[in-house]
Amino acid sequence: MKIWKLMFKSLIGFILLNLLSLVGMAQPSPDYKIAPLDRLTINVFDEPQFFQEDLMVSGEGKIIFPLLNEVEVAGLTVSEAKARLEEKLGRDFLVDPHVTIVIQKYRVRSVTVLGAVKVPGPYDLPDEQEIGLLEAIAKAGGFTRQARKSRILVKREGEEKIRVFSERQILSSKNPRKFFSVKDGDIIKVKESFF
Repeated sequence: MKIWKLMFKSLIGFILLNLLSLVGMAQPSPDYKIAPLDRLTINVFDEPQFFQEDLMVSGEGKIIFPLLNEVEVAGLTVSEAKARLEEKLGRDFLVDPHVTIVIQKYRVRSVTVLGAVKVPGPYDLPDEQEIGLLEAIAKAGGFTRQARKSRILVKREGEEKIRVFSERQILSSKNPRKFFSVKDGDIIKVKESFF
C-alpha cells in the first residue's frame, strides 16, 4: 500500500512540474511583439468552435481566424492581439468574448556579428528574451586580440543610421545588459585596431 502511495505522489509531482514548465514556456515577456512565422494557440472561452491550435502567423503578419478571415497580429503584444480578437468577435458574433493566446513556438530571430570577433557569423537570439550587445559579441566567441573595442558598429534593419558604441561605454553603464539590446536582423561589426 505504501508503494502505491509513493508512486501516486511521484506521478502527481511529475505532472505538476511538467505543467508548470509548460506554463513558464508559454509566457512571453509582456512587451514581446508577435512576429511572422510565430505559432499560436488561440482559445475563446466557452466557444470550442473557435479553438485554433498551432496557428502560424503568415509572412505578412496575419492569421486566418474563423468568421473573421484575415486578422493582422504581427507587431502586437499578446494582450493587444487578444484585445483585437475580442473586439472583432464582440462586434458582430459573440457577447463579451474572452480570448486567450499562447505563443507555442517563436520564429527564429538572429543577428549577424562580423569583424574582429573569434567566430563571425549569424547567431540565433533567445525566443522572447532580450540580450545585450556584449552578449551578442560573446556568442561570436568574444573579441579577438586585434579588436578595437572602442568601435563597435550596429546597423539596425530599417534604419539608415549606424550606431557606434565602445566596450567601456557599455560596461560603465548602470545595467550593461540593458544598455543596448540587440534586435532581430541587427548587424554588429567590431572594427580592428591597426596596432
